Amino acid sequence: MRQLLVHIICMIAPLLAWGQKQVAATASYSKIHTECTDGDRAEIGEAINGLPASILQYVPKGYLVWDTCHGNLNMDAYDDMIVVLQLYGEDSLANANEEKIYARPLLILLGQSDHSYKLAKRSDSAMHTHDHSGWGEFYNGITIKNGYFSIEGGIHGGKHHDETHTFKYNEATKNWYLYKVCTEDWFDDPDNPNEALSIHKQSCQTVKDFGIVPFEQFNMNKAD
Repeated sequence: MRQLLVHIICMIAPLLAWGQKQVAATASYSKIHTECTDGDRAEIGEAINGLPASILQYVPKGYLVWDTCHGNLNMDAYDDMIVVLQLYGEDSLANANEEKIYARPLLILLGQSDHSYKLAKRSDSAMHTHDHSGWGEFYNGITIKNGYFSIEGGIHGGKHHDETHTFKYNEATKNWYLYKVCTEDWFDDPDNPNEALSIHKQSCQTVKDFGIVPFEQFNMNKAD
């Protein structure tokens, strides 16, 4: 009986070890899929590490992965990802030449059945640049939800300004189009100097205002 138990244990042990390796691999893969918060974005000039080759193959030489966000971009069964790239040394280059604009490529990557990613779209003009509108770092993050994604930006200082550009997926054309642009502003009221930023204005524009704008034709730095 004892010999039989030893034999069974010897047969099961390799299977258990294999299962543990599979769980570890799954856990490692799941680390890529973080929620879209400020914590997912690296500091200026730093890269997000640990991404798979199916993502890194789309990163051009001289660029680093600066921000990522995952969600359902095309309403299929697979998790998708938006990746924001940044030029190595962008901060110091921008400080040395304030008039030059350094693009931050935005990649739309669609998830595949084998957990890899395939590049669907790339835009070098959809992102806020290093010194957007002369306000310094303007980019706040990206959100994804059920075929929509939004690029969020803002500045909070002497005045508060937030803006969100939202794109919507079109199943017929397999593309994303500008859907809505919303802004919020807070100002000081000269008639009420004791209360800071007491005036609040909010507005939104839709396709009726700006027409049909495919993702690849959108230019963030000409959208203001």
